[in-house]
Amino acid sequence: MPYAARRRALELLAASAEGCTQALLAENDIPYALIFQLIRDGLAIAKTEGPRPTQVTRIKITDAGRASLVRAETWDD
Repeated sequence: MPYAARRRALELLAASAEGCTQALLAENDIPYALIFQLIRDGLAIAKTEGPRPTQVTRIKITDAGRASLVRAETWDD
């Protein structure tokens, strides 16, 4: 995934203390493949909340994701 999209996704997650739903990320043009990659790389976690059938999955940034954002502030796009 392009670096700019990855950074934008992490910035969205960092801005929300409760995390972002998959729907919200999709509305912001963050593809599911990128969400999956962030989770796989340990930069985000997914947690399903609520009773069925109204369950919602929230994606939250991890400490590693926050550290990645801090490091990225010194990189050029």
